[in-house]
Amino acid sequence: MRRTFGLILASAAAFIAGGAAFGQVAGDECTNAITVTADTAVNFNTNNMTPSADAPVDGPCPFLDWGASKDIWFKFTPPATGLGVITLCGSSYDTSMVVYTGTCAALTRVDCDDDTCGSLYESIIEGISFTGGTTYYIRIGGWNADAGAGTMLITVAPVSGGCENATGACNNPHGTPGCNDAVCCTQVCATNPLCCDIGWDLDCVNAAVQLCGVFYYTCTPTGPANNCATNATAVPATGSYPFNTNGATMDGPDHPGSTCASGTNTFFNDVWWKFTSAANGVCTVSTCGTVSYDNKLAVYAFDTATPDFNTLNTALVACNDDGPAPCLLTDGVTPYASLVSFNALAGKTYYVRMGSYVSGQTGTGSISFTLPEACQLPTSNATENEACGSSGNGGCNDVAGGAPVQPIALGDKVAGTFWANAGTRDTDWYSLTLTATPRSPPRSRRARSRRCSSSAAPAPRP
Repeated sequence: MRRTFGLILASAAAFIAGGAAFGQVAGDECTNAITVTADTAVNFNTNNMTPSADAPVDGPCPFLDWGASKDIWFKFTPPATGLGVITLCGSSYDTSMVVYTGTCAALTRVDCDDDTCGSLYESIIEGISFTGGTTYYIRIGGWNADAGAGTMLITVAPVSGGCENATGACNNPHGTPGCNDAVCCTQVCATNPLCCDIGWDLDCVNAAVQLCGVFYYTCTPTGPANNCATNATAVPATGSYPFNTNGATMDGPDHPGSTCASGTNTFFNDVWWKFTSAANGVCTVSTCGTVSYDNKLAVYAFDTATPDFNTLNTALVACNDDGPAPCLLTDGVTPYASLVSFNALAGKTYYVRMGSYVSGQTGTGSISFTLPEACQLPTSNATENEACGSSGNGGCNDVAGGAPVQPIALGDKVAGTFWANAGTRDTDWYSLTLTATPRSPPRSRRARSRRCSSSAAPAPRP
């Protein structure tokens, strides 16, 4: 009996260690994803799968419409860095696919696709930058919870020889061959070998912009004074600032319409403002009720006051096309003005970009900024012994009772912290130790008056 019981335990432990729960189909969850290799076609069928938690939102891939889709998981670890393709072309149903890195407990989306190939709207991801030794999780579902049988094939093209250990950014011209993104470098050098043989000139940069999606900043300072990000108008404080976009060109990057709640990726005829946040807090930028045309807003954050504008495409922190009602144009009716709110951090420099929804649409108006302001407190000679967010001197207000009360002296000016969370707020308790009993203030004596009299005799008391 002992022997049989021991065998059952060992078998169960081995099964659990293998990453699958009892009765779970291989690949049904990220935690028991099926390992695959390059250049080997893998057949799958999602009819027998169950929907995993945390369904992916459309994000950069419109029309995923994942919903309660039955999905299957695979994991792939390329042995070397290269340019990859993951294809579901030829599958029997309308697929959707998302690729992640990280761990099953903390996945980061790398790329996704809905229906780039095939008459049945199958998915394919081309030009994915695989890093050697990194594990990628591939999640396959269906549009509007469609399910069925399919085939997946992964291929990886090695990087070009001229791209190995190359230096210099792919979106910056430089005199040495290649650039520091081996996958992008390989793509560019396949079309223009001189980029890997002689040097990375502007032609190579332009090719990288087209093939790899990098951003190369360029702007001619014509038209409005703040036409270019490099000439952004400084915003000194909360307030409303007039603008005129007539003659403005475009120098910022595109952003997915789904990210900015917009029907287009482009910010046409843009102009710029900038400010450095004086404190942590919510910042709001708005054109609601102050513009004459359909405009868009985007905000970018940098750690320095002199940023590298080639990184604008990765510095976006907030954007909006049509603000929430009643965010209207100056006609008081059309709801196409814009509003963004975001958490600004003290010391960071923010660039605010305002463009138009339609190319060539320009006009006048004003833009309002509500900026976080630093607290101006009087000089103190004592400090509260409590970290922000804690309740170290809650005194009688402490729920558990018996919390410390901080002693202070007469004449102290105490600098401290404050906080609130939902229905709870910070209360601080202090104690004073008196070395002597204070004297009571003297009583005031009621004034006595004398009535005027024509005689010299004293007037009677009232």
